[in-house]
Amino acid sequence: QDNTNFKPDEILYNSLIDACIKFNELNKGLSLFDEMKKRGIEPSSITYGILIKAFGKMNDLLKAFKIYEQMKLNNMKINDVTYGCLLDACVKNDRIDLALILMEKMKEDNITLNTILYTTLIKGFAKAGKLTEALKVFYLMKEKEHTAPNIITFNCVLDACVKCQNVEKAFEIFQEMDTKESTTKPDLITYSTLMKGFSKKGEIETAYNLLGNMLQRNIRPDEALINLLLEGCFSAKKADLGLRVYNTMSELKIQGSNITFSILIKIYGQARKLKEAVNVLATMKQQKIKPGLIVYTNLIQVFFNLRKVDKALEIYEKMQQDGIKCDNICYVKLINGALNNDRVEISYDIMVRSLQEKIGLPKEVYKRLTDELGNSYLENKEELIENIQKLSETVKPQKIDYNTNYNLSLIHISEPTRQAEISYAVFCLKKKKIKQLILILDILCKHHQQVE
Repeated sequence: QDNTNFKPDEILYNSLIDACIKFNELNKGLSLFDEMKKRGIEPSSITYGILIKAFGKMNDLLKAFKIYEQMKLNNMKINDVTYGCLLDACVKNDRIDLALILMEKMKEDNITLNTILYTTLIKGFAKAGKLTEALKVFYLMKEKEHTAPNIITFNCVLDACVKCQNVEKAFEIFQEMDTKESTTKPDLITYSTLMKGFSKKGEIETAYNLLGNMLQRNIRPDEALINLLLEGCFSAKKADLGLRVYNTMSELKIQGSNITFSILIKIYGQARKLKEAVNVLATMKQQKIKPGLIVYTNLIQVFFNLRKVDKALEIYEKMQQDGIKCDNICYVKLINGALNNDRVEISYDIMVRSLQEKIGLPKEVYKRLTDELGNSYLENKEELIENIQKLSETVKPQKIDYNTNYNLSLIHISEPTRQAEISYAVFCLKKKKIKQLILILDILCKHHQQVE
């Protein structure tokens, strides 16, 4: 039953503010902080640490440091946790210079530098592309008994090596972990980071061998790692190896996604296994996965690349029948695919359709089509060029960022759901609904673990 005499305390407010910060409801968190002070509840160093995290996320280092100065004015003890929050804010805002100054201040205040603080500093050097400095911190940690690197530290150093394109050093550090004497053993993130490094370098066979190594350790790969390897095999033109990766995925019963199958289609196309490429659609439907735009786009591209224009257009029609609408990437690939196969009239029809749907394309696509029309033998080419120019005046041209249009990230919980849960938590606090408040805080914590 709800307790009408219930009075929220500092711990409860800290939990709610922290939940808001973790889910990017920053203004809501700051409102709760104001409400906390109005109720006469004194903020603690933990509260201020949470606020420092908030301002760090908001890219407002000035306010983060103002909180720090306010704590000193209030004669509050600033512990390693608070310093850690401020250090993390510096790193997230690419101010490794301020992070280093802060580390010196911590030494002056006799704050013992722990594994978490050192690891945060390594992250900062990694972001700044300063591998030498990151490695100095790492080896300094190894010299001190109370700051032995943990798995998070090792993975941060590996990530720094990969980002700085020194995969050889990453592998050397990995080998330190991969011994009987090592107390820190590789995990999924370790292998994923290392495989990403070798894949980027074009050494996909080495990345594939690491897959066997992790399976021997009973570490199960996830879909993201399989996608990374598949894309690496495609980029290295190792279609046979890519199909072996996919077979491993099937044997382990790892559920694929539209991303997985879109890459698989590219690999089948590279191997000229066109029947298998088309059969991917049926495989997805058997697994109750609806083929999306990226799958159809890649399948269309495969047939255009092999000069099978009619089959590419057949896939395009099937896509429309399945209720999938084209975006600007898909339209560009359709138009360029037809032009590359000397089918200018088809490109014209597709261009008109995109303009009628008010989908803007890059200027160079319009120019290429009008140039190709001008050089064609079509009797009505001047009329067609004029029509495109007239229609294009009503649609703003758009540049294409292929990375953002086909984002490979996985979303575990939708933003509206998150906002609703946080709003309900605030409501429960105000209405003193204790049981519901505890329940919703537990749900928020579980969702945050999923996202991380």
